[in-house]
Amino acid sequence: MKIVIIAILSSASFCVFLACTNPKTRDKEFTSSSGLISDSIRTLDSLAKLFLIQDNALANAYISKAIDLSRKTGSNELLIKSLNIKGLLMSNDQYDSAFYYYSWALNMSDSIKNFSEKAFILYNLARLYSLANDQGFS
Repeated sequence: MKIVIIAILSSASFCVFLACTNPKTRDKEFTSSSGLISDSIRTLDSLAKLFLIQDNALANAYISKAIDLSRKTGSNELLIKSLNIKGLLMSNDQYDSAFYYYSWALNMSDSIKNFSEKAFILYNLARLYSLANDQGFS
């Protein structure tokens, strides 16, 4: 378990290093290697899920960076996943914000016909309504 966490944190520190470098240089690197971008976004998503329970602020920082990178690259699939995770993060105590991110992700998944991620979003929306004690919608 410790080895897995160390491996994730070392890849995350590399990802954060890339995200904090000079924007002009960083954007050239990202556009020249799309695999690096999607790997970075997936790593940030994983770190946000990892810190979801332990450190809300750190999880929020990771997922916000993942959303920014997804939007810059134009990857709708990765953006949908990141928005879903952001909604999950917000569903702990900010129901309106969580609903906003889930709705955004749901609209995007409908527009590109990503039905596998849509199922996760709908589940999370039902969970959100249940947490908010709105049993009529869940």
